[in-house]
Amino acid sequence: MSKSLTEKLITGFIVGPAKRRYKAQTERKISVLLDTIGTVEHNWKRARELQLKSYESFANGVLFALILQLDLTILLFDQATEPDEHRKNLYSRQLALLLYEGFDDLPSVFGKEFRAALLALPSGKTIQRDLGLVIKYLAALSTAHSHVLKEIRHLVIAHRDHHAIEQLELIRRIDQKELTNIASDLDTQLAELARVLTPAMMEFGNPEIILRQLASRT
Repeated sequence: MSKSLTEKLITGFIVGPAKRRYKAQTERKISVLLDTIGTVEHNWKRARELQLKSYESFANGVLFALILQLDLTILLFDQATEPDEHRKNLYSRQLALLLYEGFDDLPSVFGKEFRAALLALPSGKTIQRDLGLVIKYLAALSTAHSHVLKEIRHLVIAHRDHHAIEQLELIRRIDQKELTNIASDLDTQLAELARVLTPAMMEFGNPEIILRQLASRT
């Protein structure tokens, strides 16, 4: 039996159970996210039919964050569990693109229109304040990592530069662990965002709040 095969068997024996646990955890998380997306989408459609503008704006922001977290969860798992280095590197580059676009879009998605929608709620000002803290932290993360993410996005993903040698050099020096850490930080903040916005979701479902919004249409 060769040394390389022995090493593979040992690695499989040690890593296998951890990988199965990670897969089970990821599948549960994906299931929860898909269920939540379905619920919010249903409520968004209902709000649009009833012309409940505040809830429609709120649900749009929540859906954006949920879809981002779903994509992030899938890519993190694919990158972490892929044994082939070339495929792993590709997943890392796709992860960098998702991070770049996510950091870029979140402040505007949860900007003026979304915050105004929160004021339709009794706890709107408190939720606004808590939301502001999360967005502020996301902005700090974006600033801290913008250079590396932008470089990968422009040169390797978007192919803005046609110098293949430069692309290869950047591909080879991508720090996959660093990207995983950035993605984990973003995932943590998306979970915090969900925690902050859960009370708003509950209040928007309150019949009294719904009646108040219906009355405000006229």
